[in-house]
Amino acid sequence: MITYREITIDEIYQHILEVDVSEHGELIYLWQDGKLVTKPLVWDRPPRTAETWQEN
Repeated sequence: MITYREITIDEIYQHILEVDVSEHGELIYLWQDGKLVTKPLVWDRPPRTAETWQEN
């Protein structure tokens, strides 16, 4: 069963650093000549630290 509830802004601030925003991919998507195409490209977005969250 899934349980959900609204959380407060204070709760968000307490747990924001726990959010994993890391990503990895091996393709990128491009719009070329009216078509969506893929191009091979390995890329990574690492997890953010407390310092990098504070920069934004």
